[in-house]
Amino acid sequence: MALACAGCGLGPDHTLNTRSLDSQIAAQLKARYPFGRVQVSCPSGVREKVGTGFSCSAVVDAQNLTLDGSVTSPGGRYSIQPAQAIVVSSQAASTLQQQISAQLHEPASVTCSPPAVRVVPAEGQFACNATLGGSVSRQVTVTVLDAAGHTRFSLNP
Repeated sequence: MALACAGCGLGPDHTLNTRSLDSQIAAQLKARYPFGRVQVSCPSGVREKVGTGFSCSAVVDAQNLTLDGSVTSPGGRYSIQPAQAIVVSSQAASTLQQQISAQLHEPASVTCSPPAVRVVPAEGQFACNATLGGSVSRQVTVTVLDAAGHTRFSLNP
């Protein structure tokens, strides 16, 4: 997931406007994910030079998120990439339900506990529950493979 801004504004010394950067990144995160509360803090003094890298910190629904940024063109344009995966629990449950049903050749229902959106580092895990055939309940361990949110799962006995 990449976030970008065209014309985010420059400070008087040809650095990115930190207030504008913080608020625009927060707005983009809230528009893309069902976060309730988002706070972003980017460093001051980031030069507008193309290729300049920077790192912002965010707190999204009480979870810490690191955002890696890069200036992409003069005039304050930048791109941001989360350093951890952002996983929407309902989407993860839907994907798991399809995969488990296909793998076991029987209907499955999957639920993942809150939060609705979780920040997970690469190789981090979270648990969901699967009900197979309408009656057998099993825990599912989901491992996040990378910051893009690719996953693998194991169905526990």
